[in-house]
Amino acid sequence: MARLGQLRRLIERTFFPGTFIRRKYEAFKTLLECNRVCHDRMARLEELYYSEKPADFFAVGGHYESLSQALEGVVQQLVVMNPGAYASLPVILRKMDQAIRHSVLAGEAPDTSPPHVLSLNDPLSVDGNRVGSKAANLARIGQNLSMNLPGGFAITTSAFHHLIMHNELLPQMGEVLSRLDISSPPSLQQAASQLQSLILNAAIPNPVAQSMEEALKKILSESPREMRFAVRSSCVGEDTDLSFAGQYKSLLHVSPAHLADAYLQVLASKYSPQALVYRISHGLLETETPMAVLVLEMVDARMSGVLYTEDPLCREPDTMVLYWVAGEGEPLVSGGKAPHRLIFSKERGEAVLKGVEGPGLSARAKEEGSTAAQRDHFPAAEKMEQGMDLSTARQVASWGMELEAFFQGPQDLEWCADAQGSVFLIQSRPLGVVPRVKTWEESAAVPQEGEQTFPAPFSGLSEDQPAELHHKVLLSGGEAASPGTAAGRVFKVTGYPDTSQMPEGSVLVVETSSPALARLMPQVKAVVAQVGSVAGHLASVAREKGIPMLVNVERALQKLATNSEVTVNADEGIILEGIVRQKEEATPRQLFFTHSPFRSRLKTLLSKVSSLNLTDPASSAFTPENCRTLHDVLRFTHEKAVEEMFVLAGEGAGRVRGAKKLVSQIPISLYVLDLNGGIDPDASDTKTIALHQVRCEPAKSLWAGLTHPSVEWSSELQHGDWEEMDRISGGIFSKDTQILSSFAIISKDYLNANIRFGYHFVLLDCLCGDESRENHLSLQFEGGGGGYEGRRLRIQFMERILVHHGFEVKSHGDLLHASLKHLPSEMLLDKMAMIGRLLGVTRLLDIRLRDQEQVAELAATFLG
Repeated sequence: MARLGQLRRLIERTFFPGTFIRRKYEAFKTLLECNRVCHDRMARLEELYYSEKPADFFAVGGHYESLSQALEGVVQQLVVMNPGAYASLPVILRKMDQAIRHSVLAGEAPDTSPPHVLSLNDPLSVDGNRVGSKAANLARIGQNLSMNLPGGFAITTSAFHHLIMHNELLPQMGEVLSRLDISSPPSLQQAASQLQSLILNAAIPNPVAQSMEEALKKILSESPREMRFAVRSSCVGEDTDLSFAGQYKSLLHVSPAHLADAYLQVLASKYSPQALVYRISHGLLETETPMAVLVLEMVDARMSGVLYTEDPLCREPDTMVLYWVAGEGEPLVSGGKAPHRLIFSKERGEAVLKGVEGPGLSARAKEEGSTAAQRDHFPAAEKMEQGMDLSTARQVASWGMELEAFFQGPQDLEWCADAQGSVFLIQSRPLGVVPRVKTWEESAAVPQEGEQTFPAPFSGLSEDQPAELHHKVLLSGGEAASPGTAAGRVFKVTGYPDTSQMPEGSVLVVETSSPALARLMPQVKAVVAQVGSVAGHLASVAREKGIPMLVNVERALQKLATNSEVTVNADEGIILEGIVRQKEEATPRQLFFTHSPFRSRLKTLLSKVSSLNLTDPASSAFTPENCRTLHDVLRFTHEKAVEEMFVLAGEGAGRVRGAKKLVSQIPISLYVLDLNGGIDPDASDTKTIALHQVRCEPAKSLWAGLTHPSVEWSSELQHGDWEEMDRISGGIFSKDTQILSSFAIISKDYLNANIRFGYHFVLLDCLCGDESRENHLSLQFEGGGGGYEGRRLRIQFMERILVHHGFEVKSHGDLLHASLKHLPSEMLLDKMAMIGRLLGVTRLLDIRLRDQEQVAELAATFLG
């Protein structure tokens, strides 16, 4: 087949040169378009990695799919340009693509096999990958410790995978997730609605439904009473170092007849707006966080609560804190109700009660001048407020110490007690403990509302903070749910959070600390809630992210004016007027996304996609067999395509013939190949041409811009491909070698130019004929010798100029695409001249630019 292709090419070239040139020219134009798409998609993948903007990994897959298809097009067109010469390249690309899809994109195949339901007594139920960490932790406790747990079972992750595969949902879900922008409320709401609808309308596969029915029958047969169930999420990744606190749905009092519906609702909550933001902002992968569901017997709770086996704010060492409310615990964890609090110390291996606080107690104690250690002792008390008794409190506290030892780390327990006095453990997960940094001197009294305070007592202040500047205390008496100090402008939220107008870095002020607010956390500096709980889900998320948070701040919505600047000092429970500037990293956030599975997998993908190993076109190693990455394939095909276009004029003795060097007063080495009418016929037998011999209108306009008086050129500096020069400088070569030079393919009204300015590259494509609707001008600009920030600033400078001139511009990092269409030829040629001047002015700008102010000044000068 290769020999036949070569013979056909020879016959066509010999006897039908017009057809041969046209076919090759059209293939080259198609190749360049596919090449542009490839560079665009590679730039988008790199931007996802270097910008650290959270996205779902399906977005990576979408960009890769476009890259793969476009690169296949590049290779196909190169084969069209020279059939038989590159027969191995499609095979090499196919193998490379298959390896990437298998090792990076696909991951492990989802397990849909039984068991789809596991009793918590089953030895397999301790596997968190099968039942999620929440269910696995309970199973481990039940199978190893003597604690009172509700009966129940887990619907496994394989059941979830089976449901997704059975209903063929993954392609639709991937399409939605690939387009999702979690920073855009409309995009987030639309994606969440679509995904949840897919789950809620899915059919539960028969094997899963039958397993659920069998588990229900078994548990119902063991109890004579009418049963209701708590149906809770137990997602893989939940209740680990990342809690996912409050992000998924729990349904209470579910009857056996409604279990299937409740199961689908819990699965669908995996795609609620707040859950999507939480998962994606932490860089967790959709395919690696399947949902299991925990079904527990419902306890008719007289009171419910949470126990932290360490103080999460590290206020006192060896301290446990127990929170409780009357009835069920939902108001406590949702932040809708301020709880009572018991304080225990760990002494000689026992939990010793030290004190109690409740809503309003802290404020009264403060008025009386007492301290936490002095108030509310219970030497022989058996009953306390809200139905709590000393026996129940000590039972929970002793469980806490036992579980802390069992799991070898601080624990966050959920518990409840029924009317008969039985106490049940319903959850144990790792507790995130945040080291507390004192922001006031130990000897300094905490200022009260209305007092003036100087910033000097703050330990993390910037040194340039004016010493005479004082700050009024707007509010005091709040309870720290997450430690630290942060400042910003007030943004109030009441009801369901609408954040379309919320500025980045706001201080969020709310009525209650609802878990739904967790999706706003990436945008806020601090949180202030009029009502809330240190033991609530939102407080857990705030501590995970290092965001200062105050709860139970009375009159916060009334006293804090929208858009006013405030400083929240959560450690001392006060809010100051104005901005108290601090040193950088005074309140560091935990960079989960930076070290996430998303970034790790994307880094692996980029190593197989964008790394460039095939660098020297003149080397004998510049072959398809030496391509190691997709970028290698792209580089090879582009270089060979340019060579193929020059071969149109004839090739011999190992060098390109027919290309003529343009002699000009500026130091750019440019070789020109004329397709039709681009060069004066009088120059047909010469090896060099002067500018007056060029008839290509776009090329003449480009050169007029490059030679504009505002562009300064050094006569001693030859502008070629310095990157290639660096690679081959160990050998002997001419500075005019075509390896280092720029190239242009021209006709009377067409220009395709690949211009090499040192370490950056420009691709221009312009058709400027009589038909306005067919005319276009496209620019691709990439690379540079400066650092990444300098290259990015240069792109921003160019973008300002091009947008001003009516171009449609897309930029990603140091890559820019600009295009203009459907203009009359005269107007388009003016734009080409402007492009030439812009390229001349910006050729070394990436080394000089330092900040946005400089970009604005230079843009104003250029446009002026």
